[in-house]
Amino acid sequence: MRGVNPIRLQTAIAAAWLQKAEGKTVELKKLHDRLMSSQGDLERPWKQLSDAVKDLQDIWQDKQLKEVFMMASFGKCWYCEAKVAQRADNAIDHFRPKNRVAEDKDHHGYWWLACEWHNYRFACTFCNSARTTPDSTGGKQDHFPLWDETKRVRLPTGRLGTEQPLLLDPLHAADVSYLTFESTGKPAPRYSKEQDLYKYSRAAASIRCYHLDRSELNKDRRNLIASMEEKLLSAEEFARDLQGENPTAENAYKHTFAALAEYIRPEAEFSSAARAFLRSRRGSSSVACELLDTI
Repeated sequence: MRGVNPIRLQTAIAAAWLQKAEGKTVELKKLHDRLMSSQGDLERPWKQLSDAVKDLQDIWQDKQLKEVFMMASFGKCWYCEAKVAQRADNAIDHFRPKNRVAEDKDHHGYWWLACEWHNYRFACTFCNSARTTPDSTGGKQDHFPLWDETKRVRLPTGRLGTEQPLLLDPLHAADVSYLTFESTGKPAPRYSKEQDLYKYSRAAASIRCYHLDRSELNKDRRNLIASMEEKLLSAEEFARDLQGENPTAENAYKHTFAALAEYIRPEAEFSSAARAFLRSRRGSSSVACELLDTI
């Protein structure tokens, strides 16, 4: 998972789209008030509101909007950091589900956020849709678990700030730090249950819901870490030779250092896993420390 700057994101969204989306949100709220004041079947108004939300899909499926969100992460899924192409099945995910919530069957979704850009996240189809692989099951779909379910907001008048989402959010830089990766490529909570149960629970829920432990992702990250391990060992050897003022070793060191730096740049695929690997070597590698302090 790579953090995305919400301020830069907002400034990149077209003013015409923002104006149109704002108008649709106003219409949804008016429709809700009108439906709730009518008599009859209590479930019928929610069905009508749900249908109205679905009819607005051109708002979040806007091609220019999707491009803005995709490029905010350098063409990577915000959740798994895999490079993705601009395809129809790569989705603008509603962080807070728009029509229903898997963890609360009586909740009718955060419908009033259906057209709000700050509720959107760019996700590949494998993170966004329910999938079962030979060794894992996941996919965000309509999931939005809370630390305390009694705090769940149900209407636009509620305060979203009182909720404590368990899912890590790429728009919050601190959230990204709660996740790390093992040498096998598997994602893991950075904090143990004993260290911080809340942070552990958020990372564990995110790994499950975003399906970050898919076997193909673990394999790709494992290969990346193995490649970095090899280059880091070489860089350490060249660094030792630098003490003898060896120009050949200096050039080799600079070349290897630059190659390692490419793994942790924001635009690199799985750059968070690459950073996690370097953090694990801080105590034993001066090169790892220098890389993390430089990039």
